[in-house]
Amino acid sequence: VTNVGAGASLDGTLSIALPAELTVEPASLPTGCTLAGSSLTCTLSGLSTGTASSFTFQAAPNQPGTLNLSASVSAVTAESNTSNNSAPLSIQVPAPDLTVSWGSSASTGTPWVSQGLVAHVHNVGAGASHGGTLTLTLPSQLTVDPASLPAGCTLSGSSLTCTLAPLAAGASIGVAFQAKPTLVGRFDLTAAIAGVPYE
Repeated sequence: VTNVGAGASLDGTLSIALPAELTVEPASLPTGCTLAGSSLTCTLSGLSTGTASSFTFQAAPNQPGTLNLSASVSAVTAESNTSNNSAPLSIQVPAPDLTVSWGSSASTGTPWVSQGLVAHVHNVGAGASHGGTLTLTLPSQLTVDPASLPAGCTLSGSSLTCTLAPLAAGASIGVAFQAKPTLVGRFDLTAAIAGVPYE
């Protein structure tokens, strides 16, 4: 808040309208500010000509998209120009975009010989991911070693399901396990990602 007038201000109120998609950390609020629902209200102290007062707080978006905020100043005693008492703010929150691929070792194998298989999950989006599930559908001719499964993965019949940890933009994880084919021939495996919020 800046006093661009020729005289000092004595008082006033700063009101910030917050979108529902933004969660404010109450412990970060400056002295003199209170949060009620989607409205943050701060009491202004006197400002001499040309001086400013800043109000900093922490907030976290809970979904991607465009978040619109607005700030306005009111109740300033004897203020003659109120046309510049408000200011909008738009925040762009990027979305995640997860992809999955198989490691090169998945293309060949020897009957009854255990080999390592890896499914790579990569976040190619501009925003972090939070949650989601990786499901690997395995052929009946492939025997998985349960002891080799990573934490967060469970095997049920021909389906291997893994809970995905959060991934920052550009980050990757590999889901590795041991399996051995029981027959000669071609076997098809599939990997699919689902349940990633706001992807």
